[in-house]
Formats: sequence, structure tokens, C-alpha cells
Amino acid sequence: MKPTTLGLLIKIACITLVLGWAINAMLWWFLSVGFGVGAGSPAGIAVVDLSLLLWTIAVRKRLPRTVKAADGSISLVRATNPLSQLVAARTAALALAASRAGSALAGFYCGLAAAGSVHMTAEYSRTAVMLEALTAILAIGLVAIALWLEHICKLPRPPLETSEAAETA
Repeated sequence: MKPTTLGLLIKIACITLVLGWAINAMLWWFLSVGFGVGAGSPAGIAVVDLSLLLWTIAVRKRLPRTVKAADGSISLVRATNPLSQLVAARTAALALAASRAGSALAGFYCGLAAAGSVHMTAEYSRTAVMLEALTAILAIGLVAIALWLEHICKLPRPPLETSEAAETA
């Protein structure tokens, strides 16, 4: 599986930013009201952030990792209760999907906030812009947690001593 690149996440965020701005600007232009964002948006993203963070912490202990010893040698440490291969693969897919979804949400809500910030004189607009900005920040947190989960799901490379010994044998 190809790892997520920062460039891809920025492209997704830029596309959805323009989409969010266009939707909110058209609503203000034609209906004189912005995109309705309630307190459920940041609350929902916060729940997803917390769930993914707890899953990441739980899975972290059950995946193999490399450890550098005091003498400089690197060894592979296997977990005592490892994940099944299917769960590990699904976790990696979850990390990929969460990073892309978080990037799309962050861009979309930034676009909504940008278009709504022009109309900050209305109390409704100030509240909506604050909620949209909070949701965008929480979506960026989702991206960060997902990238961390993706990083720990990568299989560690075997130590150099083992690979060199296998080549000479």
C-alpha cells in the first residue's frame, strides 16, 4: 500500500475548500443565509478524533516495532499479543481513509468559514464561522492522528545484520 503524502492531502483540502467556499457564497448570494452548521459538527468530529486516538493507542502495543539498543544495534521487537493480519490490514486502510476524510473535512469547513467571514456583522454568521473554524481544527487533528496510525502500521524493516547475513548465506 502506498503511504499518504502531504501533497495529496493538500490537494484534497484545496479542492474541498473551493467547494465549501462556493456553496456558502452562493447561499449568501441567493438566500442571504449561510450554510447551517450546528454544534453537532465539531462534536461529531471530536468523537471521531477521540475514537481513532484510542484505537491508535490500543493498536500501537500490538504491532511489531524496531528498537535501538544502547550499543547502537537495531532489533525487531514482536508484540506479545499481536494483531491478526486481517485486523492490521483493516487498521492500515482505516488510517488511509481517515487522513483523506479529515483533509476533505478541514478544507470544506475552511471554505465555509472563509465565505461566511465576509458576513460577520450578523450574529448567526459569527457563530457559524466559529463552529466551522473549530470543526476545521478538529479535522486537522483527525489527519494528524490518522497519519500517526498509518506510520505505526508500517511494517518495520529487518535489522541490517539479519539482511546482510541472509544475503551472504
